[in-house]
Amino acid sequence: MNITPRVVVILGSRSDMPHLEKSGLYGIFDVLGISYVVTAASAHRNAEDLDAYVKQMIETGANVLICGVGMSGALPGAVAAAIKFSRPVIGVPLPSTGFENCMDSMLSIFRMPPGVPVMMVDNLKNAALAACQILSLCDSKVGEKIEAWFAANIKPANFNFIVDGKENIAEGKTKIIWKPLNNPEMVDIESKDDITAGDGAKRDVIENKGEFATRTTVNCFKLLEDAGIHTHFIKRTDDRTFRARYMSMIPIELVARRIATGSYLKRNPDAVEGQIFEELVLEMFFKDDARHDPIMEPLGNEFHLHEAGKPVTSETRIDNISVTSILKSTTHVDELFRLCKETFLVLESAWKKQDVALVDLKIECGYDPKTGKILIADVIDNDSWRIWPAGEKSEEMSKQVYRDSEDRSPDELGKIKKNYEWVAERTDAFLE
Repeated sequence: MNITPRVVVILGSRSDMPHLEKSGLYGIFDVLGISYVVTAASAHRNAEDLDAYVKQMIETGANVLICGVGMSGALPGAVAAAIKFSRPVIGVPLPSTGFENCMDSMLSIFRMPPGVPVMMVDNLKNAALAACQILSLCDSKVGEKIEAWFAANIKPANFNFIVDGKENIAEGKTKIIWKPLNNPEMVDIESKDDITAGDGAKRDVIENKGEFATRTTVNCFKLLEDAGIHTHFIKRTDDRTFRARYMSMIPIELVARRIATGSYLKRNPDAVEGQIFEELVLEMFFKDDARHDPIMEPLGNEFHLHEAGKPVTSETRIDNISVTSILKSTTHVDELFRLCKETFLVLESAWKKQDVALVDLKIECGYDPKTGKILIADVIDNDSWRIWPAGEKSEEMSKQVYRDSEDRSPDELGKIKKNYEWVAERTDAFLE
């Protein structure tokens, strides 16, 4: 074999593969750097092959086995017996049409006799996380990554709290959303000092980053409003917080590119880094951490979702979703692209006056619940773009420096802090 899998995933049938593809299991293992293999094998129809396969996996060094099973499958118990209970086995009941159809498979996993330890979790994503927790007991690096993942991704809704007349309604990797109790049509967006990469697997804290981020966002939104591009921005309320209209956010990241670099080169292997596009390249990405924000190909009434780091072909397509499942009208696809293009051009012009090339830009939009109009929303800060002073990639000043750096020493983080401060100061000049 070419790899040594730490986790083995076995499904009772190939017909169960769609459960796996939609579960987010792949994303968990990829983000946390866990090697794994996936196969389909039946404990009933291919008992001898299954027995030989799991024994081979253990010999190659596999640590944890996950068994996804529908109907009244004996797969988890058969796998545990084949390896003489020498490794943890996690069973996952897979419904064929609904949760109630899990009952037989749940009982087949749950009712193991004494001395036959088989764990059960309710879905494949939790199985992946449980496997990583087990691995972290003997691998501190996995422990650090999974701790960062939980810190970045799990924010229990029941933990909302009220401070100074505002309710904490959401918290992400880099910001907190507060809703004033006396004005439910507004929100206060507070930027944190956290900086993350790799869907939260890499995380650090940079002093005053939240203040620099808010200052940059406020400058950008004011510039856009002056140019006639409507945003959700109302006013700045303190050093790291601004008030905005409460929006129904659209789960799409819009990207405009002037220069070929980054993931664009992976999707377009014939492109040359540094190539300048006379016409902006506009792209959409579906906000889905588990699938690493797949690129969206709009085709009529559907979006085809493709792996973001590969060429857009039929082989890389992972799903289809209807346009109207996330947008109010198919015409809003063009509206989003228009807003993305206009926003880029305004910011590009402002940076050009300071001899800084705006390489690419990521924005998000939402619907104003009161008017139904699409507005530029969320934030536009130093995490939202690549910028190259004097057009030189080596002079990069954005979050990309943190993404690319393997050095997380205080000195290196201090340099990144200076980049954020420099950007905030430069965007002050946007309004002069």
